[in-house]
Amino acid sequence: MKLNKKISAVALSATLLISPIALSGLQIATTNTVQAAESLKGKVTLTSSYNSPIIYDKNGEALDHQPQNFNFKKAYNYYGQIITNGPRIYADAFINGEPQVIINGEEYVDLGDGGYVLAKNVGSYSWKTGVLTLIKDSYIYNKNGKKLSTYRGQKAFYKARSSVKYTGKLYTYHPNSFINIGNGQYISSNIINTMDGKGVLKLNTNSAIYNKAGKRITFNGKRTLAKYSLINYAGK
Repeated sequence: MKLNKKISAVALSATLLISPIALSGLQIATTNTVQAAESLKGKVTLTSSYNSPIIYDKNGEALDHQPQNFNFKKAYNYYGQIITNGPRIYADAFINGEPQVIINGEEYVDLGDGGYVLAKNVGSYSWKTGVLTLIKDSYIYNKNGKKLSTYRGQKAFYKARSSVKYTGKLYTYHPNSFINIGNGQYISSNIINTMDGKGVLKLNTNSAIYNKAGKRITFNGKRTLAKYSLINYAGK
């Protein structure tokens, strides 16, 4: 019996010694989580993809010269958002994250008229003119990945910065919101993962703001949030 009492006393002493350490570890973990969220204030993180995102100007137009090797893992400072008017007609090749054509393991853009160009050689597309801009010297290939000798009545080769008419598949691009990441660069809200360290929602209609009692209120100076706006949410 005395032995049992001694063992119980030792166990109790061990518990008293261990508990503060366990609580301290919990406090450190909580503190780190809060600090991580604080460090993302004023920043956005992006969803990962195997393709670089398209970078736009303040009018929602793709830049002629796209930055290379865009870093999806970096958190970017942001300076507000814009909402464009539409709809617009875009090249199918510019649907974000989806390669248009894969031939022998390589991604291509279907230019139309039986010609294909390596997707990595394409810099931008103008929805107004229907023209692609190439950022590298480029050969034109057929649907089997074989180099063509001629294309549209001329040599099937274009130098870097050449403009090529796109007559391939098109899609209708509706109004959208873009996040300003500075230096005249904007990214589509569709690829935003978090904003200010919190999850985001994208509105599909103009939305009034209410409190938990269902009464309409003004929040951050607004009574209505615009369609396509990207907003934080507090729920899980």
